[in-house]
Amino acid sequence: MKLIYYLYRFFWPFYRFIAKYGLSKRCIICALNEHAVLISDNICEICRKAQGAPAPPDKAAISYQETAKQLDEALIDAQGQGRRLYDVLFLFSGGKDSSYILNRLKKNYPRLRILALTVDNGFRSAVGKQNAEKICAYLNVDHMEIRPYQVFRKLYRYGFENLSYRGFVCTDFWEGELFQDIGRNLAAQMEIPIVMLGYTPEQLAYAYLPKDFDEYQLYGRSGFKFRDNQNFTREKFLGLKLKDIFTPEEMNYWWDASKWPAERIPTMIFPFQAWGYHNRAVVAEIGSSLNLILDKRSLNSMLTNDIYGGLGFYLDYRIFGYSPLFEEEFAQYVRTGREDCRHNRNLWEAWEYLLLKHESLIFRSKDMQLCLNKLGLTREKLDRIIHTSREQIKEVNK
Repeated sequence: MKLIYYLYRFFWPFYRFIAKYGLSKRCIICALNEHAVLISDNICEICRKAQGAPAPPDKAAISYQETAKQLDEALIDAQGQGRRLYDVLFLFSGGKDSSYILNRLKKNYPRLRILALTVDNGFRSAVGKQNAEKICAYLNVDHMEIRPYQVFRKLYRYGFENLSYRGFVCTDFWEGELFQDIGRNLAAQMEIPIVMLGYTPEQLAYAYLPKDFDEYQLYGRSGFKFRDNQNFTREKFLGLKLKDIFTPEEMNYWWDASKWPAERIPTMIFPFQAWGYHNRAVVAEIGSSLNLILDKRSLNSMLTNDIYGGLGFYLDYRIFGYSPLFEEEFAQYVRTGREDCRHNRNLWEAWEYLLLKHESLIFRSKDMQLCLNKLGLTREKLDRIIHTSREQIKEVNK
C-alpha cells in the first residue's frame, strides 16, 4: 500500500503523461473506468444521463439536517444510560472516517461513555495501529484491542480462493460482517446498548451493495438506527454455510441473538447515515482537530488501510481490469461534488498502472510478501485464482 501512496501522491500527476496511453479510458467528468460503464466521447453513460436531466431539488441536504437532528437527540438521551460502564461501543480502526466520528462524538457529547474497540485482524497497517492508540489517548477514550487472527486469516484465504470472481468487495464486505458481529457479541456481553461504526451511505445503499450480500436484511434503509433487525443468527454468507468453513469455536465470533436476552441485543447506529458523507470535509476536519498528534500522511487511506487490501485490488485489476464497486463508489462522490475528478482519476490510474504494468514491484513489496506468507498463498496460486475466476465469470454471463 505504501507503493501506491507514493506513486499517486507525488509522482503520478507528472508521470501519467508518459504512461496514460497504455491505460483504460476514463470518464472526464467522474473518472470511472471503461470496464465499468460504457464511455462515448469521453463521457460515461451515467454522467451523460445526469447531464440531460433537470437539476433536482437539494432534498438530500434537507434530509441530512433532519436525521442529524434525530441522531443528536438520540445520543444526548444515551449519555449515561448504559447499564454498566459504557453507553456506546465504537468499532474504531484509526482511519480517517472512524477518527472523524470518534472526534465528533467526544466533542459534541462529552458525557457519552465510549468504549473504542479495535479488532486487529492480523493484517493491520502500522500507521492505522498508531493512529488508533494516539487518538484514543489524546481524546481520553477507553480503548480495547482484540486479535482473533486465525478466524480472519481463514476468512481472507477462503474469500480470495473462492469468491474473487465476485470481486474483492465480496471478501471485504464479509470481513465487515465479522467485525460487526464481534462488536455485537462484546456489546451484549458488557451490556452496552449501542454499537456504532463508520459505513458511509454509499456503502450501505442497495445501489452499490449487491442484494445477495445482505442475507439478513440489515442494510438498504435510509435511517441511521438499526435495532429491529438484529434478532438473527449468522449461519451463512452468500449461501455458504459458515459451519462448513469455521470450527465450532470460531463460530462463536459470529452473531447469534438467541444466546442473549432481548434487552442485551444492541442497537446498531451508522452516524454517516445521519450526517451525510463528504470525504474532503472529513479529511479537513480531522486535519484541523487532530493536527497536534497526526499529520496529513497519517490520514491517507492508502497508509491506514489493512495490508491485505493490496492483494484484493491486485486480483480485481487482473480479473476485471478495474476495481468493481470501489471505483463506482468514488465516482459517485465526484458526481455529487464530494471529491475532485482529477484526484479520483490519479488514484485509480496509479493503481491500474502499478498493478498491471509493474507486477514485479508489487510482489517485491514488504506488505505483499507479508500478506501472502500469512495466507499461505503464492504467485502461482494467485494465477490459478485469476484463471478460475475468469472462467466462473464466463459461466455466469452465459
